[in-house]
Amino acid sequence: MTQADVKTPGDAVAWLVGRTLETVAIHAQRPKPVQSQWWRQMAIAQYGLHWILRFKLDTSGLPDEVLFDYNAQEYGHEQRERAGLPAIKLRDVNEPDRSRVSSAGDALNYLIDCVMATVDDYTMMSRPPKKAFAREVEIAQTAIDWARAFDVPLTGRAKTAIAQYGGSVQAYVEEKRA
Repeated sequence: MTQADVKTPGDAVAWLVGRTLETVAIHAQRPKPVQSQWWRQMAIAQYGLHWILRFKLDTSGLPDEVLFDYNAQEYGHEQRERAGLPAIKLRDVNEPDRSRVSSAGDALNYLIDCVMATVDDYTMMSRPPKKAFAREVEIAQTAIDWARAFDVPLTGRAKTAIAQYGGSVQAYVEEKRA
């Protein structure tokens, strides 16, 4: 699914999960991935896959390997195997907080908050990985823009980015890094 295909909050969830799975694959192909970041990306993807199934959202654009069993962690390990790298034992991904999510819009809000948490982690690093940081900022910005376009009420970090920084994730980052 491309950005042009996004017409509903459910489409935005599917796009965000697809981008997160791309990030899982990028981390998986590194000889020594930052395990906390790799695990976080798998958890975000797993939450999104859960909601894609629950709300029967569009799965076009998601990797076929994921659609077989909807397991982001197995997908990450398969990517390492393909790259000829050894498996890494990671903790299991917990189920998302079901009480907070009753619609595709709620799922989008929850996933945006997860991506913004990753952005926050990068802002606190003295030397964050430039490409990964820029990628997460771009994903967060795109998702926030869609949430605003679809009138999805946001909470947490995304609400702060909108209220205090005019919806600009980059301005949010610059203020945090100052």
